[in-house]
This record gives sequence, structure tokens and C-alpha cells, in this order.
Amino acid sequence: MPKATTTDISLTKSYIPKVSKIPGISPTIAQFYKPIENRNIHEGRVVDQAYYKSNNIERLFTNIRFNCLFQINEPIVPRFILDFYSQVTVQTDEYGYLVISFMIQHEFITLTLAQFGQILKIPYNGQAVFTNEWDLASLEYSRETEGPYCTDLPTPDDIRRLLELERVMVDRTIKSQTVSLNPNQILTKELSPDMKQWEELIRENVFGLGGHRDHLPACLAHMLYCVVAEEQYNLAYFFVKRIQCARATPTANLPYGMFLTRLYRHVMEMYPHLDNGTSSHQHDDDDDDVETSRASTPSPTTYLNSLGPLNYQNYQMPSASEQTDETLFERQTTLLNQTQQMCKEMRGGFKSFGKALKGVFSKKKK
Repeated sequence: MPKATTTDISLTKSYIPKVSKIPGISPTIAQFYKPIENRNIHEGRVVDQAYYKSNNIERLFTNIRFNCLFQINEPIVPRFILDFYSQVTVQTDEYGYLVISFMIQHEFITLTLAQFGQILKIPYNGQAVFTNEWDLASLEYSRETEGPYCTDLPTPDDIRRLLELERVMVDRTIKSQTVSLNPNQILTKELSPDMKQWEELIRENVFGLGGHRDHLPACLAHMLYCVVAEEQYNLAYFFVKRIQCARATPTANLPYGMFLTRLYRHVMEMYPHLDNGTSSHQHDDDDDDVETSRASTPSPTTYLNSLGPLNYQNYQMPSASEQTDETLFERQTTLLNQTQQMCKEMRGGFKSFGKALKGVFSKKKK
């Protein structure tokens, strides 16, 4: 699988729309978009069948529903990504459940974590933790200690033992300085050749590019542990936390380009009255015999012509007697009532702003 580079991601600049430079746009709206449209988009990688069928990737990843990481192959919808990240917020309801909200034109959209996971077709239950740190010890102090995402995590010793890691070096040079590694800091070269392929696939579609690729982030090591141990992993939790982190970091890349196309489809299906005339960026296979491809060639088509319908399933909320510890739909009826009220209140505050956005987004009819 050819490794993507930061050069690849910088190419996204060629198709990110510059909303702030639209003639006649108000300074207020321009300032709203400018910090986001100057970012790069982490699109994700299209994985060839020959790659994920090797070294037990397909079987092991499917066991914990990580097969979603090699079944992603979507056109990028840059304007939707721009709109999404310019407004997305992540909050916690009174019971501790994550709620993700954003506004498209005049519609304020709120999703529970489970709904977000369903739409993106990624796992939304299992072990949940988020940290950007390298040291495995960071997993324990980053985890939630109460509420619906409280998780009993493996210890650093558990992770090292199950991954069969063997320390290959004790010192590392950082900026011309020799730094001694502690046992909880894992280098990618310590992984077996098979596991290195798993790591590359997860990194490309969950973590993105940049950073120090010679070492293993704590969360990535934890994901590899879950693959080997066949433990369910809450990928939706990680996605939402990383989206929140990227939104708050002025220089961060905007993650999950291809996955967010599925969210776009859902929005267009649920709100068909919204303006859908914009361009997409289609993935084309690379030349020669490479095993993955990245988005490379612009294809200016309308949203609905370039994207097929979303196969979205409406899930029934369980009654109180049906709720179990393994179900993340606990108290969903209450939460949905709360979010409906939230939408009602927020629409009032966003009304005038929504009108301005609608004027920016709408295409002139021929």
C-alpha cells in the first residue's frame, strides 16, 4: 500500500472553494469561512482488494467492524466539508451522551453519536477513548471515568504483550538531541510486518497524515490491540472527538473527507429542499500496480448526479425494559425530545444568519 504524504494532502487546496472571496459577500460571512477554507482536507485512502485480503486484514477487521476502513470509496464534496467544519459543535447531554450539531443553510441538524455512527457506517459502541499523546499511559488518564463511555481499558503491559512488541532501540534522536524511550512509547518499526500493514491502513483512514509516522500514537496502539483481541471499538466516539479537536486547532487538517460524503447524502435525503448544486472531487485510481488510490482529479458535477442514494436505516429506540449495558440508545427518546427543543430555540437565533447563508449557498437558476 503506497504511503500517502503531506504533499498529497496539500493538493486539496486546488479544489477547496474560497467562499470568503465570493464577490459581494458580507465581511461577517467572509470571516466565518476564511479560517476553515485555508485548511487542507484529509480525504482518506481507497484500499485495493488485494491489500485488505492479505495478512488476515479482512477477517480480523471485519470481526470488530473495522472493515468500514477498507470499504470507503467516495467522491469528496468540498463545499459540504467546508460548511460542516465552519459550524460543527460537539456537546454532551445531561446523561453524558455526545451530541454533534451543525448548520447547513437554514437547517440546524443535531445527531446523537449512535446516529452519526449509523450514517457514516462506522462502529458506535465498544471501547472509547481519545488522546493525541504517544505514551500508552495517556490512555488511562484520558478515558471517561463515568457515564455511557466509561471504558475498562487494557493496561500498557496488556497492549505490549498482545501486540508481541520487541524493543528495537532504547534511544531516539529528536532535533539533534538523544532522548531515552520509555517502555510505553512504541515505534512503528517494533511491529511485525503483518501488523505494520494493519497500522498503515488504520492510520490512513482514521488518523490522517502529518505528525511523527515513525512512532505509534497511543490510540492507534489501542486500536491494534482491539483488532487482535477481537474487542469492539467505538470508532464513532474517536471520529467525533477528533473532529472536535480539529475544529478547535487553527492549523489542523480537516479529517474524514470521504466519510463525510455519507453524512452529506443523509442531509440531502432528509432535507431535499436544500440547495444541492455544487461540485464534487472524484477519486481516480492511480496508475501502474499500486494498491490504493487517493482523490486526484476534479470532476465538477452536481451533488445528486455524482452521488448515489444513501442506504440509511432508521433504528427503533428501545423501551426502558429493553435497555442493556451494551446498548447505546439508552434514553434516546428523551435525548431526541431535547434536541428537537434545542433546534427550535437555535433556529430563532440563527434565523437572520441562515438567510445570509442561503444567499451565499444558492445557485442562480438558469
